Amino acid sequence: MTSTVARIPLFLPPSIPLNLIRNGISSVSLASAATDIFTFDEQAKLLSSVSGVSTVTQYTGTTPPQISPHDEYYKSRSLQAKSAFKRALAKKPLFDVEATKKPSPISITDKYLIPTSTDFHSVLSRKPPNSDSSRIVYVSGSFDILTPACIRFLELSKSYGTKIIVGIYSDYEITKVLSINSRLMCGLKPFEPFLTAVPSDNPFPIFSVQERALNLMCLDVVDDVVMDVPILPEAEMLRRLNVGVVGVDGRRDEGGLWRKEEFQGGEGIEVVRIDNEGDMTEIDVLQRV
Repeated sequence: MTSTVARIPLFLPPSIPLNLIRNGISSVSLASAATDIFTFDEQAKLLSSVSGVSTVTQYTGTTPPQISPHDEYYKSRSLQAKSAFKRALAKKPLFDVEATKKPSPISITDKYLIPTSTDFHSVLSRKPPNSDSSRIVYVSGSFDILTPACIRFLELSKSYGTKIIVGIYSDYEITKVLSINSRLMCGLKPFEPFLTAVPSDNPFPIFSVQERALNLMCLDVVDDVVMDVPILPEAEMLRRLNVGVVGVDGRRDEGGLWRKEEFQGGEGIEVVRIDNEGDMTEIDVLQRV
């Protein structure tokens, strides 16, 4: 059994699960501190969900791993996100004068990790191929900050079939859809609380779409991902992916990115509501920063 010492001082950057998979790590000794965002149990849940990791224990040594430069980068991004969240709750603007203004995407030079085809191959090679008998479940979201609740949602969703495909929203869509008027322009109902009314003032996502895709592909529960999917699933896309079930996060029926009744669906596609017991949102996590 190959083991290593790891620490997640903030969120789970894709570099950590990627390194575990590349090095064939099956046992992780987890070093945690009082200043970490996630509790030890939450961190253990995240790491134990990584493909190949079977054991996560508490680190008992005296010299835990040092915080690396990429941790500082993600910390600065998260602080920007929390700041925008607080501003939005304070002023709650009713009209977005910049609803049509395209926000600036994250520059590739601003990313700590630049995923390559080799990175994706190292995790894709561990996934079994789809078969004609597979009952494929499709869910979508930003999956910007992975939490134990995200893992539970994916596990519950997959229980409705044999394979799960996760659709990931683009960086631009995440920035835009969090603006109330931009959402109306997309033909979707407003929801509360919105994080910002001005797309150009929105620091989300913290991770780029490539980083988020790589993070998800490192999880045992995920079979495949599709990047840059539409917010509201399209019937033709689902047909081409051979999807039989679309999972909707139960919280979204109360005011998420799209509601069950907004989905027109397609012939033979079942829409199910996934009531996630681990009701932890990205906002809940940001409030700990």
